[in-house]
Amino acid sequence: TLMKGDLVISTAVTDPKELKRDDIITYWTVIDNERVLNTHRIVNVYDGGDYLIFETRGDNNTASDPLTVHEREIVSVYKFSFGG
Repeated sequence: TLMKGDLVISTAVTDPKELKRDDIITYWTVIDNERVLNTHRIVNVYDGGDYLIFETRGDNNTASDPLTVHEREIVSVYKFSFGG
């Protein structure tokens, strides 16, 4: 769906319970020991009791991301993009 360099238009997530499998989200994560924003697709949603945990994967990756995403780390959900 997205290519490196694409401009992604997204909207803020106010209720993580509305997110579902196959949604594309932007979230805070750690890559190479640096806190950065990342945009990947939700592949699973887990109930953590008082919060949700999201398993994500890039569309070009064969395996899920090594770190799951806590609902409070989610910034926005994808709406559309422009080719870079």
